[in-house]
Amino acid sequence: MNSVTGHLWSFVRKSGHTVEPINSVHPLLPQLQQYRGIRVKVLNGNLEQALALMQRKMQSSGIERMIKQEQRFHIKNSEKRVLARKNLERRLRSEDLARKLKAIQYAKTKSDVIAKADGSFVPRERRKRHDDKGKKRKDQHDANLAGLGINPAYAGAYGATPALSQIPYPGGAKSLVPEAPAPPNNILFIQNLPNETTPMMLQMLFLQYPGFKEVRMVETKPGIAFVEYGDEMQSTVAMQALQSFKITPQNPMLITYAKK
Repeated sequence: MNSVTGHLWSFVRKSGHTVEPINSVHPLLPQLQQYRGIRVKVLNGNLEQALALMQRKMQSSGIERMIKQEQRFHIKNSEKRVLARKNLERRLRSEDLARKLKAIQYAKTKSDVIAKADGSFVPRERRKRHDDKGKKRKDQHDANLAGLGINPAYAGAYGATPALSQIPYPGGAKSLVPEAPAPPNNILFIQNLPNETTPMMLQMLFLQYPGFKEVRMVETKPGIAFVEYGDEMQSTVAMQALQSFKITPQNPMLITYAKK
């Protein structure tokens, strides 16, 4: 019930008259009908005059104007909302964001700028993206080498010497292993040996090839050894014959020329 209808029914109750709906519309209420469809049965002339006065006031006073202004206000507000939304969409398209963003959603957390503004900012630990990527890459590389039966600590290519950074040495001592491939010579450098390997075991392997002289191992550096032959031709024959020989199923030997 709007304000006009409420005032009318209040006036009727105060006058002491009994009103009841009827099927026909009172001729003095054409304007009231369009708001609430008020249908009353007039019992005497006083009520009829009051209704006529109400009708004239609605036509001449500011009630009808107020209703229209209120409707116009709501229409304008609705138009403003639609216009604001269209302006936002137009701005997004002009900045070429509409093509890149399929949907605009609420953020899961506050941005640092907003958190600092409202006083709820808490410093967060920076993500170590580059370190994590490097570690994942190294772990994957070591896993691939382990799958081939190669010890990652001595993972040099066949016929090439690994970099010093790939071979751990206690106390940080300098390595006897060259960083660059050495030219052919009579001394062979053996890598990827099991820790249980002894000089006698290697001697039994390399002694079967002509020109063998001796095997040298360093106790503080397990997994590597040096085998000496009479000349580079003899060492080359032994290297080609025993390259990738497996002392254990998990340890194929890596043989290169040693640097003198």
